[in-house]
Amino acid sequence: MKKKQSLKNFFYTEVLPEERSILFTNKPFVKLINSNKFDLKIFDKERFFETIPLEIKVRKGNVETRSISIPNPLGQIYMLLYYLKYEYLILNFLKKSNYSVRKPIKLNMTSINLDTRRDKFLKKFEEQYNLKKEETISSDELEVVYETYYAYSYVKRITSLYSHPKFNNAKMKYRYFKKLDIENFFNSIYTHSLSWAIFGDKNLSKLNKSNNKSDFFANATDKICQIINKNETNGIVVGPEFSRVIAEILLTDIDQKIFEILYNNGLALDKNYKIFRYVDDYFIFSNSKSEIEFIELTLRNQLSTFNLRLNNQKSILQERPFKLNNTGIISLKSAHSDFLLEKYLSFKISNINYSFEFKDMIGRNNQWKKLSERVEDIITNNKDNKKSIVLYFLKAIDIPVPKDSEISNASLKVLVNAIETIMNIYAMHMDFYTTEALLFSLSEFINKFPKNSTSYNKICDKIFNFLYAILKNHSDMAEECYDILIFLKFLPKKMNSQFLCELLKNTNNYFLLCSIAFYISNDDSIDKRYSIVLKKLDSKIRNILNNYETYIDNKLFDSNFFFIAHDFYNYRPLKNDKIKKIYIREADKISDEGLKDLFKGVMLDISFFDWDASEITFKRRSLEKRIISSSQRSNRLY
Repeated sequence: MKKKQSLKNFFYTEVLPEERSILFTNKPFVKLINSNKFDLKIFDKERFFETIPLEIKVRKGNVETRSISIPNPLGQIYMLLYYLKYEYLILNFLKKSNYSVRKPIKLNMTSINLDTRRDKFLKKFEEQYNLKKEETISSDELEVVYETYYAYSYVKRITSLYSHPKFNNAKMKYRYFKKLDIENFFNSIYTHSLSWAIFGDKNLSKLNKSNNKSDFFANATDKICQIINKNETNGIVVGPEFSRVIAEILLTDIDQKIFEILYNNGLALDKNYKIFRYVDDYFIFSNSKSEIEFIELTLRNQLSTFNLRLNNQKSILQERPFKLNNTGIISLKSAHSDFLLEKYLSFKISNINYSFEFKDMIGRNNQWKKLSERVEDIITNNKDNKKSIVLYFLKAIDIPVPKDSEISNASLKVLVNAIETIMNIYAMHMDFYTTEALLFSLSEFINKFPKNSTSYNKICDKIFNFLYAILKNHSDMAEECYDILIFLKFLPKKMNSQFLCELLKNTNNYFLLCSIAFYISNDDSIDKRYSIVLKKLDSKIRNILNNYETYIDNKLFDSNFFFIAHDFYNYRPLKNDKIKKIYIREADKISDEGLKDLFKGVMLDISFFDWDASEITFKRRSLEKRIISSSQRSNRLY
């Protein structure tokens, strides 16, 4: 029973990256796979069709971008079959690492007390979020998206490493410290090198490959990375947890070789040195500068055998006391604490005989202005950490609301000023992560007002104006901040069609196209004011599909075509058969009869984008992601 549950969880926790629309879900796909309409036996063949993942561009740091991937549904099934066949070989191989602090150690089949977890996370967020009964998340629902396929070793997230007893012991025991990381790691992995790592020898790997032993664990690992990623041998898909498990295989072999070299040179682990490896980040401790230099040289040499190299820009040798924390975050925590204290003191002095709770204190305009100025100053002085500072601020800040359902004009002005402060800080670094944090905070804030009350309408109006202005002023960021459109759909005020048409004109991005389509929809039809938007959307979708070119066997195996064709066929307001004909035409070209039946039949009527999502759905999904990220941030670093 537990094994069946872990298979069900696989399509939530192992294949989907965090960086996806709040309304993109594998739930209908999982429901199909668990039904009697789906038969895994159609994949019991030697031939695998290469697939292309859906690629999403997201900001990395302040300037750079990177591609995050959502594997094609066919690729996701191949990934599952790989896990089912080699799960224990993976676990046995990863036992060899003496350095990894985040590696799979067993199948996640242990019985856990989700009620305790619910008390810890769900209760906290439900109270904070002011959720109604129908908006809450059950433990069973959370388990499906919460439990990873594998259980991991002792560090669950990289921030936990800094406070872990073993790490703190190393800080006290050793005099020197150096942090190293691999440059552009996932995109630099040569898939054949995975086979080298498993065999432990490049020549042995080539020998077994030439003998066409494709079902060997080593060869299968090389192959799975290719068939889910354009048949590419340079780089593996970035985003899914699956890729981090695969990467551990390569890094484990490197760990093992480093350990042996250091041991043969008289350096004993836990005596002369200590290494903590979190994915591709290395934390090295020693009492000798020369030993740390030797360890770094050994690491560089071993990485070079796999065409990998260290990121020199982040390599700094430190002598105790070590600087490990982000100084910008420390300054921000201080500014936030001062802000809360100042609010408390001024509120208490002016309301000495008034019974109040801390959450009632909305503050004063000058206090919010002072906070804004301090945060801006912190960002100015810590530009390299701008993203983390903005993200921390958006997650930490809370806007209290007075107990009265209708608030005074004076209080309303303060609340508007508070919202403006938050929006201004957000605009300093707009990306997927800060957008997600902003929308969660705004939803939490709006939920504190009785719906359709005068105060609710006034606040929604102000929030709409701020978000709409941000979208218009930063329309170049719409392809990463598309969830703003989904959030705006549930506010009373509406955007004009001209702006939406402009967004459509300049994008082929699947998530932005879906967000625009969702915004203008009204059940099975659309809001009449957006008829021109629907017309242009229809033209855009058909133009993309009719002119799409791919080099693999079938366009449906290319996710950049598949998700648009598939989900817009299921977008009811379009109400035409043109997209269906394009989809069916491609399905008819599939040479494998079993796959043709799958794509043309049972899979045709499910949608990965939830066109029917309600405001309650949006709140539940936001809450679900916040709960998971609060405890499993470990799964999101690469």
